Amino acid sequence: MSFAHVAFPLPVFHPYTYRVPESLADQVIPGARVVVPVRRQEVVGVVTATGVPGPAAEARDILVAPDPIPAVTAPLLETARWMAGYYGAPLGLCLRAMLPPGFWGRSTVTLRLTEAPATIGGVAGELLHWLNQHDGKATMKAAARALRRPLWDVVSRLARVQALEVDVVPPSEGPAPSVERLVTLAGERLTLLERDTRFARKPRQRALYEALEAAGGPLALRHLVDRLGFSDGVIRSLSNAGLLRIESVEVPRDPFSAHPVSPLPDSISPAQAEAIEAIARLEPGQGALLFGVTGSGKTLVYLENIRSALETGQGAILLVPEIGLTPQTVSRVRGAFGDAVAVLHSGLSAGERADAWRLLRRGDRRVAVGARSAVFAPVQDLGVIVVDEEHDTGYKNGEAPRYHAREVAAVRARLEGARLLLGSATPSLDTMARVGRGLVRVNLPERVLARPLPPVTLVDLRHMPLVKGTGAVAWSEALDQAVAATLAQGEQVLLLLNRRGYSSFLQCRSCGEVPECPRCSISLTVHRSPAVVRCHYCDYQAPVPSACAACGQVVQVERGVGTQQLEQLVAERFPGARLARMDLDTTGARWAHQRILGAVERREVDVLLGTQMIAKGIDLPEVTLVGVVDADLALHLPD
Repeated sequence: MSFAHVAFPLPVFHPYTYRVPESLADQVIPGARVVVPVRRQEVVGVVTATGVPGPAAEARDILVAPDPIPAVTAPLLETARWMAGYYGAPLGLCLRAMLPPGFWGRSTVTLRLTEAPATIGGVAGELLHWLNQHDGKATMKAAARALRRPLWDVVSRLARVQALEVDVVPPSEGPAPSVERLVTLAGERLTLLERDTRFARKPRQRALYEALEAAGGPLALRHLVDRLGFSDGVIRSLSNAGLLRIESVEVPRDPFSAHPVSPLPDSISPAQAEAIEAIARLEPGQGALLFGVTGSGKTLVYLENIRSALETGQGAILLVPEIGLTPQTVSRVRGAFGDAVAVLHSGLSAGERADAWRLLRRGDRRVAVGARSAVFAPVQDLGVIVVDEEHDTGYKNGEAPRYHAREVAAVRARLEGARLLLGSATPSLDTMARVGRGLVRVNLPERVLARPLPPVTLVDLRHMPLVKGTGAVAWSEALDQAVAATLAQGEQVLLLLNRRGYSSFLQCRSCGEVPECPRCSISLTVHRSPAVVRCHYCDYQAPVPSACAACGQVVQVERGVGTQQLEQLVAERFPGARLARMDLDTTGARWAHQRILGAVERREVDVLLGTQMIAKGIDLPEVTLVGVVDADLALHLPD
């Protein structure tokens, strides 16, 4: 009798033990998804260990293993174990971060009929016959209820001989594969005489047959019905006559498939070529710090090392710190590697993430691009992991399981024998300390085409004059004149203020009371659109109070400046300028980052202002002036 440990996406530190039926012994292996009974429900979990001791109480059986290969590879499972130990997180939550939403937990098991062998009899034959009468698809519960017996063992045997497919469908059905039904001609082509005979008085059937023949290949069933006007009855009649075949094919949902790609530079500089060669000399499992100044061409070095991995049949992962950077990075990587690229980040829908995950797990795509969660991409035969802007705090995950994607990337690279490439113009102290101790430093000291670095002007607000009438915003005359001159030349401006909202907090003039979040005990930030006070930790919000809650004083003063107030000031100072604001309040909608940056690239925006998300290495060639408003705000944060 064999037993296995199964983990669920729950904050518990101990796995659950289930008995492994003999019929599933070769399918229940570490990393495999399994359907198990939990109370009166079927729940999908991940096997973490096999051959474990049995529990003191009687163990329940694993019901079915729905996947042909393990969902979590052995190196990824070992990475999850490392995360659980290093970060003190439950193993189930670490594994949850590695799978798309809906891939496990409470789910519905469905059965889909395939090409069933005609010789199957007994209960298995009864099940296949029943499914055939119900359009070839039904839930496991419905089938067991109809045949009045447990069917898990029968289903496992039928799945082995590919007589049916077992699908695990989450309640939302979001991550289920997108399937399209295609229609194609079957058998030998009919002669004109045969058509005249067979389709006498059936002009629509003949028209359908000849439309498929003219297409020279399969046509979507939806196209035949919606565009060409053929009824379901006409299509079914030709299918029953064996003249056409209807097949269901999986259609990956790729939101970046229609996006334009960026061409690669025509030439490689000597410094870039030297860096590429130095990284290529690394042993499997080794790492390098690509220390290159801004504009030195680090991206081209990344792509050439990824190309080397692909040429040897390996895969690659490219991480960026911010979702807003993903479209630009994807366009460049797709420009180099075409459809070999899959995108993984939290801004995609559950179905899009699931499709990208499946393509990578099957080996249909070889390169994964995304934010920190893409470090878990199931890339086959991983050869290189690139962490761009490795110093960025965006690689820290702030919810359970809490992890740093750069550290996880280093562990995974070691476990998989992949090269690790960390790139930055301002490396973190952690990374600098590792140079010479397992990390090789590779330099790119000059910008491409020897372009000079931009001049930097420090404005001491204690002594430099401020523009009158700008309220609480520390708007200096130097920045005001620079913005005016840049706009007059038809160029673009970027303004950084790392504080969202309108004002930092409200304060009573009489007693000094500051409204705080009832959950987090921090001051509430004032917003004007909409007019609320909001907690930037838990998102608690309330209407702006008209009077002090402590003393009843009506007049309250707003302290501090946020991006909303800066936007209002710039609009008043430069009424002819077209503005765009980029912070958490304006980028909550799907593809908001891309819409804003796209408008800037198309020159539909003159001034882009926002929080730290606009300072993540975005490539905006027409921006010739960058203003950091209240630089002390970032300099005095504990880091």
